[in-house]
Amino acid sequence: MAAPTSAERAQRIVCAVGELHLDGNILPHEWFRHLRYPNGKPHTVAMIILSEIVYWYRPRIEKDEQTGRVLGYYKRFKGDTLQRSQPSFAEQFGFTLPQVRLAMDFLEEHAGVIRTELRDVITRGGQRLSNVLFIEVVPERLRAITIPPGIQLEELLHADRSSVERSVDGQRAKDDPSDLQIVPSDPHGVPSDPHGVPSD
Repeated sequence: MAAPTSAERAQRIVCAVGELHLDGNILPHEWFRHLRYPNGKPHTVAMIILSEIVYWYRPRIEKDEQTGRVLGYYKRFKGDTLQRSQPSFAEQFGFTLPQVRLAMDFLEEHAGVIRTELRDVITRGGQRLSNVLFIEVVPERLRAITIPPGIQLEELLHADRSSVERSVDGQRAKDDPSDLQIVPSDPHGVPSDPHGVPSD
């Protein structure tokens, strides 16, 4: 058997990688340009935390099983605002608590892309919890750091709804991006049920 050509070898590698179910949050390229330390280096901790926050604010799409028609768009979290603690981010991504605090201060005070609020919460069991952190995304600021200059949002939405086809050595391949549903921790950093995702 003749040895595979370089093009055939590349195609086999692409197919092998395509068989993997690679999931994860999204880090738009523009964030590396906008979310930077004063010395110009990208604030990767802030970007990773923001990508997790943005995931929970991306709508959950419900479709009709028979027709495939979109029935509605729904939020992924239970309350009126996303509830996450700083220790939960530190535990999830392996950051230190000071790293998370500085990153969230950066996202709120410098980038203006999130708002935070501390609330008193009463649990289902009647226990009162003080200073529970809630996080809200600021859509206008998120758009400003995400969409490249000169690009219209309508163009991106149209492209996102369409199947994006690329030619790979004469073959046609379709991109099918997917997301990882990451289960958040409770306000005290204790992981929630790993088999459940909060929803309405």
